[in-house]
Amino acid sequence: NGAECRHCHLCPEGEIRNRRKNKVAAMKKAASQEQEMGMEQAMWMVQKQQEALIAASWQAQAHWEATATAIAAARAEEAAAFALSPMALDPHAAAAAAAMSSA
Repeated sequence: NGAECRHCHLCPEGEIRNRRKNKVAAMKKAASQEQEMGMEQAMWMVQKQQEALIAASWQAQAHWEATATAIAAARAEEAAAFALSPMALDPHAAAAAAAMSSA
């Protein structure tokens, strides 16, 4: 009668022991399945974290490359503008402009 069993000794000999063994086996099987599911979930979580780290790394690399390209372009523009300015021809004017910008 399961939970309502009063151990009245009407069951055949060994029945309670067999039921107890079956119950323990079922509980072990359920725990094993839960552990396996927990392991699968943990592996899935690690995989997702690795994917996120790789994506962040790629994004950082792309950002760094874009920044480096922008800096190089700005420096090239400055060099071109300076080459066309009168300060490029007169060293005293360049020194005066540097002194004014630092003040």
